[in-house]
Amino acid sequence: MELNRKQLAFCTEYLIDYNQRQAALRAGYGKRSIDQTASRLMSNVKVREFIERRKQRALEISDITVERVARELANIAFSNVTDFIEVGKEGTVTLTDWSLLSKEQTACIESVNQTKEGYRLKLYSKAAAIEMLGKYLVMFDKPADPYKEPDQYADLTNAQLDQYIADNSKTQSHVS
Repeated sequence: MELNRKQLAFCTEYLIDYNQRQAALRAGYGKRSIDQTASRLMSNVKVREFIERRKQRALEISDITVERVARELANIAFSNVTDFIEVGKEGTVTLTDWSLLSKEQTACIESVNQTKEGYRLKLYSKAAAIEMLGKYLVMFDKPADPYKEPDQYADLTNAQLDQYIADNSKTQSHVS
């Protein structure tokens, strides 16, 4: 079964902003039960397959890969403001000669504005980039392991443990 014209319109509209409700409205579905209609469309296997194929094609055309996104996030996460500014002996701050910066370094800059005092440099959020990388690497889903004292008896067999207990109970004396 192929997609009908309205389903195809829904898919095309959905790929604009990934808002299933708005996509259904723009595709011409009635407002009365739009949420149920959008949900039904998104649960349709043919609709989902069409959307996935189009998303994959868009990623291929634009050369977007997981590795490329991770590398860009890593550039931001591990950037250092001292790569972009120079602090003089008197505490004056000037921008680094940007011809010396790499493409990866300049990609970390969100904006540069000229002010009365000079330039205002804003880098992309390191915290946000580190959080995204941590989620990608599944670093935050694992509970932290509490420190446990090493068990010096862990590798002993039951017979060895029994022998150890027997040997040590003989040497200990009870004081009354």
